[in-house]
Parts: sequence; C-alpha cells; structure tokens
Amino acid sequence: MAADRGMTVTFEFEWATNTAARLTRLDTSGAQRRYWFDADVLSQQWWIDRLQDATDAARPRYTPELNVNVPAARSIAALCSDDEWWQAVLGQVDELTEATRRLQHAGNDATAADLGAARSAATTVIDALKAWERTRSDAEFRGLDETLTDAIAVVREQEAVEVERMNATHENWDTAGWRQYQSEYMVHFPAEAVDALRDLDGKLEIAAELLISPLGTLAGSQVALMTGPAGIGKTYLALDAAARRLQRGLPSIVMHGRWFNDHDLLIHLRDVLQMPADLTTEETIALLDQSARAAGAPTLLVIDALNDTRPRSMWRDNFDRLISIVTRHPHIRLLLTARTHYVNQVLPPGVCIPRFEHTGFEGVEFEAVSEYAAFYGLEPPTSPPIHGEFDNPLYLRLVCEALQSDGRLSLDQANMGLGELTKMVLDHANEAVSNRVDASVSDQIVHRAMHALAGAIADQGGAPLTRLAAQAALNPIWSDNSAEKSLLDGLIAQGLVEEDVIPDSSPYGTDIITITFERISHHLIVSDALAHMNDADGVRAQLSGRLGELIGLDATIDVGLLEATSVVVAERFGLELTAFTAVITDTVARDAAVIAGTAWRSVSSITPDTGSIITNALHRRDTFDAGLTMLFRLAARPGHPLNAHFLHEFFSELTMSTRDQFLAGWLHTSHGTSGAVDRLIRWGGEKPLDQVGTETTRLWITALLWTTSASDRRVREPATIAAARLLAHHPHQAAALLERFCTVDDEWIVERALQVSYSALLASGSDADWGAAAEIVSAAFFARSADLTPNAAVRDAARCILEAALDREALPVEVTPEHFRPPYTSTWPLNWPTEEDIATYDNRDYPKLVHSTTTDDFFTYQLTPELRDRPGVDVAASARWVVAEVIRLGYRPRLHSNFDDYVLGKYGPGRGKPKWIERIGKKYQWIALNRLIGHLSDHAPKTRSSWEAPPPAVPGPESSIVRQVDPTVTEFEPASDAPRLWVPAYNWDAKIGRPDAQWVADDSDLPTIDVTSAERDGRPFIVVSGSYSWDLTGDSMKRTHHVWTNLYTHLVSTDDLPVALGELEGRDLINSLGMSRLPMSYNGYVGEYPFGHHHRATLSVVEHEWTDPLSVPTRPAVWELLGENEYAPGNLETISFDAPAPEFFGPAPGTLHWNGRNGWTDTSGRLIAVLRHSVNVGQNELLIDADFLQVWLTTERKSLIWVENTGKDVYREMGWGTSHPGALVRSQVRAWTPGQDLRTVTPGWQRIPARDD
Repeated sequence: MAADRGMTVTFEFEWATNTAARLTRLDTSGAQRRYWFDADVLSQQWWIDRLQDATDAARPRYTPELNVNVPAARSIAALCSDDEWWQAVLGQVDELTEATRRLQHAGNDATAADLGAARSAATTVIDALKAWERTRSDAEFRGLDETLTDAIAVVREQEAVEVERMNATHENWDTAGWRQYQSEYMVHFPAEAVDALRDLDGKLEIAAELLISPLGTLAGSQVALMTGPAGIGKTYLALDAAARRLQRGLPSIVMHGRWFNDHDLLIHLRDVLQMPADLTTEETIALLDQSARAAGAPTLLVIDALNDTRPRSMWRDNFDRLISIVTRHPHIRLLLTARTHYVNQVLPPGVCIPRFEHTGFEGVEFEAVSEYAAFYGLEPPTSPPIHGEFDNPLYLRLVCEALQSDGRLSLDQANMGLGELTKMVLDHANEAVSNRVDASVSDQIVHRAMHALAGAIADQGGAPLTRLAAQAALNPIWSDNSAEKSLLDGLIAQGLVEEDVIPDSSPYGTDIITITFERISHHLIVSDALAHMNDADGVRAQLSGRLGELIGLDATIDVGLLEATSVVVAERFGLELTAFTAVITDTVARDAAVIAGTAWRSVSSITPDTGSIITNALHRRDTFDAGLTMLFRLAARPGHPLNAHFLHEFFSELTMSTRDQFLAGWLHTSHGTSGAVDRLIRWGGEKPLDQVGTETTRLWITALLWTTSASDRRVREPATIAAARLLAHHPHQAAALLERFCTVDDEWIVERALQVSYSALLASGSDADWGAAAEIVSAAFFARSADLTPNAAVRDAARCILEAALDREALPVEVTPEHFRPPYTSTWPLNWPTEEDIATYDNRDYPKLVHSTTTDDFFTYQLTPELRDRPGVDVAASARWVVAEVIRLGYRPRLHSNFDDYVLGKYGPGRGKPKWIERIGKKYQWIALNRLIGHLSDHAPKTRSSWEAPPPAVPGPESSIVRQVDPTVTEFEPASDAPRLWVPAYNWDAKIGRPDAQWVADDSDLPTIDVTSAERDGRPFIVVSGSYSWDLTGDSMKRTHHVWTNLYTHLVSTDDLPVALGELEGRDLINSLGMSRLPMSYNGYVGEYPFGHHHRATLSVVEHEWTDPLSVPTRPAVWELLGENEYAPGNLETISFDAPAPEFFGPAPGTLHWNGRNGWTDTSGRLIAVLRHSVNVGQNELLIDADFLQVWLTTERKSLIWVENTGKDVYREMGWGTSHPGALVRSQVRAWTPGQDLRTVTPGWQRIPARDD
C-alpha cells in the first residue's frame, strides 16, 4: 500500500516496557491511552500524588511520620480483603479444626448425643471458611452465615441431648470440681462429650462473632462507615491505612469531606480526583476499578469526615447514587468516616451499611506515647502516665505540642496540675490561632475565648451551645467571622473546640459547639465560678448557689464538675471537699471526686488529708477500687506525696492477713484490665528503661514488690520480672530496697525482694553495689541466729547474695561464709499437732485447707518428697504442722474464705484448674511449707544414699522448691524468620513420586549444617549446638514427612584429637557413647550460671558421675540449663537454654555474663555466645563468637568436635497397620583446630529397614 503511493515505511523495534514507560511519562492521567488503546491505566505516581494531596490537606493534625497500629485498622483490612484479615480467618479454621478433633476423641464413652452430626456440621463450616479464603468471593461469604447458624444449632441440639443424659445419670455434675474429681481420682471423663460440644459451640460462636458481625460483614461489603468522636484519629487511621496499602502496591486514595461543596457531588468527585473532564462519574469509578483489577487487590476509596462537607445534606441527598455506582464495580471498597453524632445528618434515614467505631489508642497507649514522644523530641514518660486521656490522639498531640512549645523536654511533665496544663495548652493554641486570624498573641484571644465559651455553657446549665450562641459569646473578643479569620473556626481547627450535633425533634438534629475535652471545660467553668472567691466561706457560698446548681448537689451530681471543683479548691485554697460536708452531703460522690481529681492536682496541693480520704475510701465498696487504683497510678511519681513511699507506709502498717483480705482479690480481678498495676508491670517488662531515673526506679519497684503478694501468678511472676529489669538499670538501689523490704511481714514479698536484688546485681552490679547489699542482708538475716527466719526460700535467696559477694571479694570484712552457710539453728523440736488439733479447720470455713495439706496434691507432690528420707520425721504430723502454721500466719475465714471459695468455684479444686491461680490459703501453705523445710534441714537433714555424690564443697540449696521463677531472664528473644545461610534448605522435590520407604532409605540428600559459617550482626560465629527441622507440610503440628538434625559439640585436647576421631569414625552415635546428649543443670538461674550454690551442686554431681566415652578425655562444650516453674505463666513456665560449658567462663565471678535476654557478653558488653531465641518454641541454636572461640581453644590447646545426627522420619495416622517405611539416621563427626581446616570423618549410620506386613 505504501509502495503504491510512492512512500517508504520503516518499522523501528520498541520493547513493550519502553513504550509503556514513555506513555506513562507523557500521559499521567491516562486519557491518551484510553483514547488510542481503550486502556485505562493510572500510574503509581498518580496514586502517590493523590495521597500526598490528602496528607498535605490534613496537616497539621496529621503527621505521616507518626504511626501507631490501632485496633480499628483490622476493620479496614477486612473491608479491603487484605492479608491481615485472611490470616484471622485461617486462625478460626485452626481453632475449629482443633475443637472438632477433640470431639472425635470424646466419643470413646457411651453418649446420647450424635457426635458425628456435630463433627459433620463443624467440618462443613471449616470447608466453607477454607473455600472463602481461597476464592475470596462474595458468593462464598453469603452462604457462610447460614452455614455457621446451622452448625451452631446442630451442636447445641446435641449438647442439650448430652446434658439431659448427664442430668439423668449424675447429680451436681456440672462443676469444675466434679470434673476434676472424676478425672483425677476415678480416671473417668463422663462429661467429656458435653465439654467438647461446648468447646466447639464456643469456637463456632467466636467465629460467628468475628465473621458474621459488623467486622466480618466488612469482608463481604463494598461500603463501610467508620465513626468516632472528634479527635479520636479517624483521619489519621484512614491516611495511614492508605499509605500502608500503597506501599504494598495496593491502590488506595483518600479524599476529605471539606473538599466537596454544593456542586454536583458525583461530578465533583471526578474533579477532586483530578481526572480528565470528559470522564463521567461512572467512568471515574470504572477507572479505579480497572486499577484494582490490574493490581489484583481492591481499590480503597476513602471519603473522610463527611460532616465537614457544606452543606452536609449533600451526602444524604446523593448517597444512593454514589452507592449505586460503586456497587456496580466489584473491586472498589468505599470507606466513609463521620463523627458519631453527625451520622443522621450525613446519611439518609434507615440506610444500612456496615459500621465500626474507632476507639483511638485504647489498649495501645504504651506504643502511642512512645511514638509521639520520639516524634516531638520529648523524652518518653519514665513510668506509665497517670492521665487516662492519653488514649485520645488529639489530646496526646496537643499536650506534646504544648510541651515542645513551652521548652519542656519530657512527657513526664504532662503530669503537672490541671490548671498549669490547661494554661500551657491554651498558650500554645493562642499562638497558632492568633497567627491564623492576624491577632496579637499578647491579646490572648484563645484564653479569653475559652473562658467565654465555658461561661456561656455554664450560664445555660452546662448544656452545649448552638453555633450562633457560641459565635455571640466570641464576638466581643473577635468580631471577624469570615471563613479565613473566624475565631470559632480557629478554635475548632486547633482541636480545642468541636462542632457536633445532638438529636432533637428535627430529622437531623441541631448543630452544637462544645469544648473538646470535657475535663478542660469543667476546669474553666469551676475556675470562673470561683475566680472572685478568697476563702472557704466564698467557696461554700458558691457551692450553696450557682456552682452547686451546676454540679447538681441537690439533684443528680455531675461527677466531672465535682471532680474539677476538688482540683480547683485544693490548688487555689489548699482545701479538700471534706471541708464542705454540710453542702456536699453525698460522701461517696465527694470522696470519689477527690480520688479522681488527685491525679490532676499539683503536687503542692496534696495534703495529709488527701491521703486519709483515699485510704478511708478503701473501706467502702463504692470507692475501694478507685482509691487503690489511684495509689498505684501515683506510685512511680517522684516527689508526689502519695507515691509508692506513701503506699509502702500504708501497707506496712497492716498485717499480711489484713492486706491479703483486699489486695489478693483486687490484684486478681484487675489483671488484664489495662489498669494501674497492669501498666506498671507491662511498662516495666517491655518498655526501654534507659531514661528511668533513680528515684522513679525506687518508687516503681516498691509498688511492684507489693504486688508480688498476689496469689494470682499472672501478677506475681511478671511483677517480679519487671522489678528485676528496672533494678538492673540502677543496681546501686538494691541495698536500700532490701533494707526497706526485709522487715515486711509477708515472706512471699521478702523472698521476691531478695531475688529481684540478686538478679539486678548479677546483671550490672559493681563490687560496691554487692558489698552494700551484702551488708544489709547479713545484718537483717544472719547477724544473730534468733533473727534468721526458718523459711528456706527466704534463707536461700538471702544466701545467694552473700555467696556471690564472696565470689567477688565484696563481703564486709566482718562477714565470713560461716555466718551465712548452713546448718542454721532454729526452733526444735516442733510442736506436732494431732488430728484433733486441726479438726476444727477441716470444714468449709477454711476452703480446702486441710484436704490440700494432708491428702491432696500439695501433700503428695510438694510436701511428701521434701520430707522423705528424713529420719524420725512423721509425714502426716508434718502436714498437720503446716495446717497449724497457716493459722498462725493469720489465715481467717472472715478475711479470706470468700476469695478462696470464689477460686474453687470458678476454677475448680483439682489439677484441672489453671496453675497460676492460688487460694490465699494456698499461699500461706507455701510459706508454711518453706518454714517447715527450714526447720527440718537444720535438725533432720535428709539421709544421703551410698550411690549419691558426696556433698559439694559449698552447700547446695535446702530444697528444690525454693525457687518458682527465674528473675534473671527479664526479656524473651522471639524466634526469628531471618534466613540463615549456614542452614541449608531441603529439596522436597526428592520425595515427589517416590514411595516412602525408598525416600527414607536414600542417604544422598541429607542436609549438613555449615557450622563454621554462621554470622550475626556482621561478625563470624561458630555453631556449637542446635536442633533443626524440615517438614514437607511446613507445619510441625501436621507433620507427615520430616528431616531433622541435632548438633552437639565436645572439647578435646588437640594432642588427643587424632585418637578421638579414630574412635568416632564410622560409629552410630545416636544411641551409643553418650555423646548425643547435653549435661544439664536445673533449678539454677540462667544469670548465675555456672556459679551460685544451685549450679555448683549440680556441677559437682555431674563431675562425680562423669565417665569418658572415649579412651581420651573429652568434655561437652555445651550444657543445657533447665528451669521448670510450673506455676508461672507463659514463657516464664519453662526455661530451656543451651549454654557454653563452664570452662568458657573461667573462675568466679566469670568473664562471661548473661545479658538477660538471649546470650552471654564479655566484660566490654560484646555478645560472645548467643541463642537464636529464648522463648519456648522448640528448635534452638547456640552460636559462639569465632574470634573468642579461636583464642580460647588456642590458649587452652583444645579442639572442637561436632557430632551431627541427621535423620528422616515418616509420620502416619494411627490405624495404619503394622507396615512401616523404616528410618534413617546419619552420625556425622567433624573437628576443628584453630589454624587448621575443618576435618570430617566417615559417618556412622543407623538404618531401620522398611516393613510391609
């Protein structure tokens, strides 16, 4: 065709990617591509630009550098069908699968219920959830509600049938105690089917609540509404969610409601998005939908703050059109946000779309405060904030900005009095608003405006103002009401005032103006009311007049105003509300107001009367919780009259019996509520503590140690760890701490004070710190035999400090080992009670006390083993002595039986109850037992068998039960998924198409750990122990085919290495020579290893029993440290770490020191030996610094031998008959001498042939 026309055409080759890139640069909107190629494409830069537009428009209230993960983010993930949501769905699958498996095992006994029907119903749900996650389609979700509902109905029907059978065959069967009796004493589980059905029902209910709830409905919806009050962070969350998605390549865009006006809303939406003008609204949404298809994920379209659009009716009038267009494009997810009270104004009546509430920083205050402090260049609070308002993002921002503007450097300074805090916030806002409206900063228009608004609110009885009324109140201060210079709008923009709506008889309610933070509003109202008062009479007159009317003293009391009054009266007049009892007749409301206001008062306004009001409030049910909570909230505040010093004095004046009456129950019920004690424990256990000062540390630990009196181990054990972690930063405080607590009459607390001090001194104590602590301990416990408690746990903890001080040559000159080492003198003989003596306690007034101590598990597994092999000791009489000692300790039914009955009723009396919950009576049993052990150790020591090792040179512990938590492990290193180049992957392709027996027998594909190529933080390390696993399924809980490796190392003289290798060559070492196991030290703290009398006792036994496996001497290069703390919760329960052999540490106190988390450092702080993780999750690994190991081996003329056992296994379900695919294990031996290459000898094998019967 071109030739016919005399034309020459040249075709130039162009890569498609180049063409696309050139078009993208030339056509940022996509209009030309749409015209020429009918292709709609939005570049990544377009999305970034639109997000930047939204971000810029949200400043200064939004700062993208501030990121706090809040609970409501999960709702957006569900709406967008993001991975975070589907992980939650698969979590439900796992929970239901486990519950269904339990139901299968419950069918062993005869049942009336059709368990098969219940299993089938649950399996249908599991399959439906898997299908939904796989397809992520609306069709699958729509049937899920019915599937779950039907399954729940089936399970509940079968549960009812089984309950009817149980009612007919057993009396009073439906209690925890009955079940524990049946399982523990009858070895029978008649209620197992009911329990399994209830468990499955509960799991189904949880799945339904998650998936068929507003949250779950989001995953099947295209449109959702996020609500919340002003300043709670809705805009923040929307922008953060869009930014996070965009970073992952997921299309997301945010538009602000104020960008829209009275033009055609849907056309305006196109313009806001800066789309070509020839696009219709439908085409605009279609373009966003097409982008979603290209990205393989929904487009998130956020229209934020609908209530900011003028007029607000725009959304209401156009809502149906908008939703109609959006829902025609299945890959769009529209998220609308609005203040809660404006919903009726911006959405049509009766509209039904999924909705969720944003609750700000609730539950994540710790993370939020730390993030904000870092951003504003402030020091984070050194202890938990005492003000609950920090869970409001706007409040936290205003306070941080005000502190920064005022030149204050720490968020701790936000704990000033409310009057000073209000002034500081208003000062900062005044500068910003004055600049906005072109007013003089010195005119203080913000201060005057806020007082004017507060006064106007007060004039109409505390009711909010209409916008017109608010404007009228401000006109005398600033009359320019133009959009750019409106004082009212400036206050709203700064966050001090919010515009809201209240429902009334009209369809959409009435616009109102309120002061954003009610506490500031109340403070301004009360301050103005009392501004011209000079004394108590003036205050009394106001309380009898206008202020009293506002508070509602003769009607329903406004507790917020009364609280504000307590603050202003105290700060201005030095008076408490108790001075006005004649006017404030409601004493409960009065004291509650004083307690709540205490946190907001300046330190100078706190009087002895304030403390009396709070402590007296502890005697009343209505104010007990608030009073005790306030004391713990103030505990860590240096200089505050009601801090932990006050708490300590108050508690010390009470007996243990009296304290436990209220403290044990309160510590239990307040656990997990994010209350004052929870915060002290969590912050102490998790937050960075480098900036915590000496005085704060002293106060914080004081409060924590009082919580170790708890019989709930979820409080006691983590509080111990938090205290140890804190004190490790200020070990010089240990002596003063011990002096304070050694005289407390609760030996559970004394024991923990000693253990916390020991842990901190081990971590970072200087010789002077050790000496000071040793002096206190020696004087308090060992100066006179009469002063020494018989409590074995306390004596052991005290002695630990002195033994360690001795190792460091830090003992006071007058103290020698003979002063503090056993044997000790104590009362003997004891008065052994008869059965008649304790019969009076064998009733329900003393819940389970006698039964537990003389018959049950405490007697069998704790008391009896401790008394065995003690000549002349009557075990039964000793048990009765423990009962009598519990009474002598102060156990009284009127004080303690209510809580103990509650524990037995809620958790059961047997082994089935959680280990972490104890009766108060059980706490006293532990103390009494430790006292008995002390007496018996002094006068009836255990007879040593002929086969036992001789006593160690330094006497070991008096008992194995004296320690129940390891306070030296203060942090837990999680298992890392980071790649380890020295650990090879296993190629499971080798299994494909091969019979199991053939795969097992193949010895050519076994992995080998590259032991000399490990690294950490850019430094070379050597692998000295480890366990490794490769699973075909990738899930060890659903294992079918498994390859594993266990690695052990041994030390041998370099001169003896050839002989050792010759004897190991070709040997099957999995079951021979004892070189495939680690020596173990148990019941010693990780932080004191390999020293301290606990470890030394174990080491002496191992040394006594050691036999060389070869003809030349060898020693293990690694030991296992095992601590089983069966009553401790979570990671604290089992400590199982590999550790370098004692030889690497040198003489006491050693050259290596445990870092509290995951390894051992040298004296310079350099990490020498490191664990892969310190949580109890199975496979672990110990690495030693290559340079350190090389120097040590060279100096000691040693070489290292590795024994690496690697095997293959096949796992099958039960009932597969007698056939078996066999097994294979390779024992590979390697050796290394510094300066030489790694040597490898011929491996040994264990081959179990396949069997096919």
